[in-house]
Amino acid sequence: MIDDRGVIIADGHDLAALRELLAVDVRRSLTRSADGVEQTGLTDWSIGELPPVIESDAPGHLVRAYPALVDDGDSVSVQLFATADEQADAMWAGTRRLLLLNRPSVSRQLRDVLTSDVKLTLIGSPYPTPSAWFDDCLSAAVERIMIDAGAPAWNAVEFDRLRTAVRDRLPKTVADLARASAQILAEAQQLRIALDTITAPALTSAAIDMGQQIDRLVYPGFIAGIGADRLADVRRYLWAIERRIEALPDRAPRDRELMLRSRQLEAELDALSDRVGWSPDVEDAVWMLQELRVSQFAQAIGVKGTVSEKRIRALLDRIAADA
Repeated sequence: MIDDRGVIIADGHDLAALRELLAVDVRRSLTRSADGVEQTGLTDWSIGELPPVIESDAPGHLVRAYPALVDDGDSVSVQLFATADEQADAMWAGTRRLLLLNRPSVSRQLRDVLTSDVKLTLIGSPYPTPSAWFDDCLSAAVERIMIDAGAPAWNAVEFDRLRTAVRDRLPKTVADLARASAQILAEAQQLRIALDTITAPALTSAAIDMGQQIDRLVYPGFIAGIGADRLADVRRYLWAIERRIEALPDRAPRDRELMLRSRQLEAELDALSDRVGWSPDVEDAVWMLQELRVSQFAQAIGVKGTVSEKRIRALLDRIAADA
């Protein structure tokens, strides 16, 4: 293995072993140059300026490390990452956690939203407890505010700006998200009840397929997982499932044909994402497949964008080629 200047820094045939051989020296070098950067147990911004990148001379080559806040649940830490992409993912989640730890009280909003009907809905929802659902609403609300306010933050001034935005906007934002997500949970429950009544052998595969689609859309953590802006789309996808259920007895053969085509694309995407990991293109493909189902089974509801099997196939091919 050689560095950018052509100097041999390790020799051997096993690349993994060479990387492991260098890891100790690299880590030691980074630790020296980043002395005082890594911290744990933070509940407020008390770290001054967080540098976007730290450079250090390791044996024979230059090493870059990327510091970021890391979400530790009840606190955050500062850790070093090997790539800017890893840093960006960690920094976003860590900033969100630090803002949640410094958020204003929203107990009144919770009381207003948590009606008896919502409580009944939550009992049959994927969430283990009402607090787990509301925590998901909080995370999604803070993330929505972060996007608008230009997160993440790299110093105390920027963090204070984000904290002020959360203080001002969180009560209304979380209440809106709680109501919207509770409606989605209620509609998903009604659809599952309707699917349980489908017992004809010729229709059960479609019922199973729709149940699996609901599971992909509505799961513990789906509110923050998909983001506030996607909740309206999820409702539309649930409405499309409702229309499909209504039409199913009269179009079972056509339904099966379209279902198999969609499932083939979904299986290919699942295998591809397992191989290449998550990316913006993979995310685009996920939502394009949901729009494809709307176009196939409930086009009158309205399809967002231009979607077709050909376009999805081209996107999957590009993702595979770029991997």
